[in-house]
Amino acid sequence: MGIILLSFSTVILGIRYDFRFLMFCFSAKYIDWKITSSSILLLGILRFVWGNNDVAQINLIVSILLAVTLPLIAHYTRDRLNELTQLLVLVTYALIPTIVFSNHLIADKKLVLLICSILVTSGYAATYVMHFFITDLYRLIVSASTDHLTALKNVRTFNKDLMDVEREKKAVTLAVVDIDYFKDYNDSFGHDNGDALLKQLAQVFNELSNFDTDFYRIGGEEFAVIIDTPNQRDAEEFIHDLQEIVAHRRFCTTSGDPVSVTISVGVAHSRTGETLKKTLKRADVALYKAKKGGRNQVIISFPH
Repeated sequence: MGIILLSFSTVILGIRYDFRFLMFCFSAKYIDWKITSSSILLLGILRFVWGNNDVAQINLIVSILLAVTLPLIAHYTRDRLNELTQLLVLVTYALIPTIVFSNHLIADKKLVLLICSILVTSGYAATYVMHFFITDLYRLIVSASTDHLTALKNVRTFNKDLMDVEREKKAVTLAVVDIDYFKDYNDSFGHDNGDALLKQLAQVFNELSNFDTDFYRIGGEEFAVIIDTPNQRDAEEFIHDLQEIVAHRRFCTTSGDPVSVTISVGVAHSRTGETLKKTLKRADVALYKAKKGGRNQVIISFPH
């Protein structure tokens, strides 16, 4: 992209103008700093080889400066400003060297003002448009990977994550969670209350989710958990704690009346030589045993 932008640059009084700075800023905001810095340096060197003159030398120095400072500014502003404001700050910072050197090298200040006005206006406008499309694309990605009712990851994401885990050959624990007597709850309180209960339960799951534990809604009242740890005892304790927390949590109907629900859970640990599809099947069988054995309990699937 940087090479394309460089190819369609405009030369005015020996100074080459292009919109590479937009790529630098968006890369600093959305991509790892190593990629950003190396890309800026690579294009700076390419620009230097392209036109080895005083301006190209200045451009190389500026590229080195941006490669070091732009990712730092992006990191500093990430939690302090909203996304669009962050991008505008980065664009403004990236344009400063161009404005300063244009003012220094071009004697006609009216021309300098015109050039800078075009760069700033075009840069800001392009930033706004690109941010709009990126935000829209992000919303589409999120909507495709999350459950619309609970905002948990959906079954499509669950299957994808299982494939990723299997490819990486990680030791994981899989759990399948089912709300006890959910059909009776819907019949008694109505589907709106059923949806409200699912949302409240998902909130509990989100509270307990951490860097090595992911929750998914894979069916009507059925959820799945992937615990990314080789420590089976810790994983089992987590699931037992989850079951007890739900049993003691007070949920509410849409009218505000308190209700209690319980969950049944089937758990299976991954085994060497076993596909995660089979591990998940064992968790399903364990869930069936938990429901058949009285519900409100956790059943662990042990290898035969």
